Amino acid sequence: MKKLVLIMRGIPGSGKSTWIKNNYPEAEVFSADHYFIVNGIYVFDKDKIQEAHKKCFSLFLMRTQCLDEAGDIVYGDDKDFILAIDNTGLRNWEISPYVSLASTYGYEVKVVRLNTPPMVAASRNIHGVPPSTVNRMAKSIESSLPWWNEEVVEYKESDSE
Repeated sequence: MKKLVLIMRGIPGSGKSTWIKNNYPEAEVFSADHYFIVNGIYVFDKDKIQEAHKKCFSLFLMRTQCLDEAGDIVYGDDKDFILAIDNTGLRNWEISPYVSLASTYGYEVKVVRLNTPPMVAASRNIHGVPPSTVNRMAKSIESSLPWWNEEVVEYKESDSE
């Protein structure tokens, strides 16, 4: 059985969600964005971002223990279990709790950083983040800690199609 946690890093519009869908369609995805979906519509409220991230982490905590929301075990030992964190994760302190928790429960952890030019990402992000903010966020991304297993995915022109 494979137990894998993917931790995405990248600015809004960099292609994190698409990368997960294309490479690990079976992954269960955890995102603070899920907190803002109301009746199928994304309704962002900046005053609730901290609450959204707490909810994302608490759901991830339960799933790393292979439990559902009722506390029941959700699979047998023969099934692959792939979890993905789909937040921007620009600073190491934002993703290190996920890395630590996943490692504690015996998951392989892979950090995936998408390097997409800020103007490309700004033009395709679906959350209405202004280009100036996307550019500022791109400048603030930290290098992963050297002992983390990181894959860097460079933007290719074909990614924009």
